[in-house]
Amino acid sequence: MKYRMMGVTLCTKVTQNHRKVTNQPRKASNGTKIQKKLPGIKYKSETYREGATQDISRLTPYRIFREMLTVYMVNTICQHSVDYAKQKGTQLDLNPTSLLRFLGIWLSMDLGVKPSLKDYWRTDGNTLNFTPLYAGAMARDTFLSILANLSFCKNTEEDGGDRLHKVRWLLNLSASTWMRQFTPGKLLSIDESIVPPQGRLSIKVYSPFKRDRYGLKIFMLSCPNGY
Repeated sequence: MKYRMMGVTLCTKVTQNHRKVTNQPRKASNGTKIQKKLPGIKYKSETYREGATQDISRLTPYRIFREMLTVYMVNTICQHSVDYAKQKGTQLDLNPTSLLRFLGIWLSMDLGVKPSLKDYWRTDGNTLNFTPLYAGAMARDTFLSILANLSFCKNTEEDGGDRLHKVRWLLNLSASTWMRQFTPGKLLSIDESIVPPQGRLSIKVYSPFKRDRYGLKIFMLSCPNGY
């Protein structure tokens, strides 16, 4: 009876030690720990490099922007905008170069906000309102014409109950492009933000704890380096 109890105790200790050893992460040949994989989840290769998928140290901000805004995106937006202008009975002379200038002007307007869009092209000599950058890049009437006819889809397409159907293809393509340009690491943070819209929008939400209480609610997967 005594030896039998000792055998049970010895087997119990061996089983516990075996569980402790098997639950520990395995180590690769280079000494790095390999985490235990979960069933039903597709994993990438054990070795990967965190960060941008290409060397961006020699790229200008414009080239990085063009890596995100592909040629296909620009050409598709130009085609939809020209078709939309024809439906309205107007003429729109829009090409990829003009669209990129339009986007550059639109993004730079937040650096110095003015009461109206026409004030960015004022040439009355007042140093507070005179900004020759915009007039040299594009005429005011051309900018307003592109803004009035800018379109991202065919108006004949059915929405299918999706309120973002007009820009759904652009959102999906942008997400896949961003995922292809950057490989995240182990430290990730899921955050939400409110983007204030301009004009009427039926999908805006109210968040009383945000600085901008009304706007578009978006979810972000953020990395420690700011991406």
